[in-house]
Order: sequence, then C-alpha cells, then structure tokens
Amino acid sequence: MNSKIRKTIFFSIVLGAVGLVLLLLVFQLFLRPRWEQFTVSATATAAVETQPQATTWNGLRIEILEVRRDGWSWLHAHNQFNDPPLPDRRMLLLFIKLTNLEEKSDKFIAVTASDFKIIGGRNTVYSTYGEDTRCGVVPDELDGVLPRQSWMSGHICVQVPQDERDFKLIYEPTGDDHPAVSIDVPNGR
Repeated sequence: MNSKIRKTIFFSIVLGAVGLVLLLLVFQLFLRPRWEQFTVSATATAAVETQPQATTWNGLRIEILEVRRDGWSWLHAHNQFNDPPLPDRRMLLLFIKLTNLEEKSDKFIAVTASDFKIIGGRNTVYSTYGEDTRCGVVPDELDGVLPRQSWMSGHICVQVPQDERDFKLIYEPTGDDHPAVSIDVPNGR
C-alpha cells in the first residue's frame, strides 16, 4: 500500500476518534442535563396521576406536575457547583405549572419562586430563599410574568429534614394582603 494512502487512512481514523470524543463530551456536558429535564419517568407520572391544583384570588391556577422527594442528584447533574444539602436534610423539588385564567382584563401576574413556601407535617415553614432552606441554583426556576390566558412552568426547591412528611405548597406573594392558598404535595419519587 502506498504511504500516502496509509497516512490518509491513519489521519481519518484519528480525526474520527477525536470527533467522537468531542461529540460525547458535548452530550455529557450540555445536552444530557437538558434532555433529563424533559424526560418523565413512569413513577413520576404515577405519583402525580391526578395533578393537585388550586385557583388563587387573582385568577392563577397552580398545578403540581412532578415531585422529587430527593432532588439533589438531579440538581447536581444540572449544576455541578451547587452545594449538597445540609446534614440530615434533602432537597424537595417541585415542578409546577401556573395558568392565568383571567379572560376580561389585561391583568398581568408576576410570579417568582419566592412567592411559594413549603409547610411540612411539623408546621415548619421552608422558603426558597432561607439560609438553611435554599437549594442554590435551580434550573428552570419559576420566574416570569403571565399575561391573561397564558401559562408557564418551572421548578421550586427547598431543603427539608430527611424525616419530614406531609407537605403543603403555599402560594403567598410578598407584600400581598390576600390569604395564602395551599395545595397538598403528593408523594412523588
């Protein structure tokens, strides 16, 4: 075989291998976390078979779509710089959908993750921003403005004690005088 042909074949194989390694790295670092965000396991679907929901005084429908009782591995997969949960705690991660049901007005509803809190069976309040209860950087964290007849979805996360159960999601925007709205959080996975 001609030495030029051998060199061409050799460089083609080396370039193909390098290309494959680069492709795998891109998938591992960038695409896999985004892909996992859109996959839903059969357990999650079964756990939130009937989606708990509530409607607020301002025309906002809140639905819990997915619950991760221990969301640390998922959060860490999306941001390796997040700190792990504090000792004897876990990260409770909820994926929720909000819909502005207003039909007649041009009323916009601003929503952030800090409008939500979690209350456990011990009647302890866990906020998304507290020093001992926040989760760090949460991918697709709930934050936005909803015009009438529109919807958005996102995550909220709080750190809770390992043995805490019977959670309720509380919607109570800061500085609002209306009563809080609560929804029972299903078991999830």
